[in-house]
Amino acid sequence: MDRMILCSFAGGAAKLKGRDRTPDNILAALALNPRVSCFDLSENAWLRDMISALEKAGLIHDDRKEPYPWVRYTFTKDTQP
Repeated sequence: MDRMILCSFAGGAAKLKGRDRTPDNILAALALNPRVSCFDLSENAWLRDMISALEKAGLIHDDRKEPYPWVRYTFTKDTQP
């Protein structure tokens, strides 16, 4: 029997629905899983905009250590997830 491997590149932050798409909920999702896929960022303007706002606010930053297609966000020392 042949096997099939399925891989999902969706992180927890990208799976937030409707009114749950808040900065606090994105921070909570990143605390559980700090990875966001490049695909999610390119396909979801709401996620890209909120991540960008959190970076500009100095709450998170891209640590640049994750292989493609992932982006890993690290909390700054002032952030309490």
